[in-house]
Amino acid sequence: MIRIERTAEPPGLKARRDAQLSTVGPASPKRTEAHDRAYKTVKRDLADMQLRKCCYCERRTVPDHNDVEHYRPFSRYWWLAWTWANLLFACAPCNRKGGKVDRFPLAVGSGQLAYDAQPPGGESPLLLDPTQDDPREHIHFEKVQSLGWTPIGKTERGRESIKVLGLNRDTYRDDFNHHVKFVVMPIVADIRREYARGTNLNFVAYWHLKCAELLDPNRCFRALSEDVLRHEFPAYPAPPP
Repeated sequence: MIRIERTAEPPGLKARRDAQLSTVGPASPKRTEAHDRAYKTVKRDLADMQLRKCCYCERRTVPDHNDVEHYRPFSRYWWLAWTWANLLFACAPCNRKGGKVDRFPLAVGSGQLAYDAQPPGGESPLLLDPTQDDPREHIHFEKVQSLGWTPIGKTERGRESIKVLGLNRDTYRDDFNHHVKFVVMPIVADIRREYARGTNLNFVAYWHLKCAELLDPNRCFRALSEDVLRHEFPAYPAPPP
């Protein structure tokens, strides 16, 4: 998971939001096709904002077959269902069965927002919001014996986010380790070969070029790639000494 810069609210969403809010009240409504259509109209905007990557796991994914994610879930925060700041683009495994679904854990002593209140109010969410939080402060990747590369929570919020989203499931770890083996390690090998040639005034430029190649914003699993670089080259982000 990496930080996402939220773009401006798409034109037309406010009108759709106002129309849908006129159909709901203090009681949790039954979700209708009209409700869904109103927020799904911004799916492409969210996918573009996130470079076609899931907001939680960083998989590159096809918008048509994946979800508009409500950070605060519709079932509990229906009045926020069309609020731009509450919407993200997520892959099905992160958002549906086996993943988040409608879970939204709060810190002990934190009260849920009352109807029509705007966040954060008195809430202290445990689930990370990548448009508000820097996930790198809460989650990192480690090479764990028998598991390979896997996400580890550095804070309570990091650990709870991994748990809620199921980011340590075998299917995710398979993808993470495949990425390391076939994408990251070949670049690591290139760097090591260039470094082994000895003193080379061009090595620093080469180092930055290869790091930029691997950490291109359009690539999947950037957080994982960065942590592998840190593991293989302890001086990162500086080049090997």
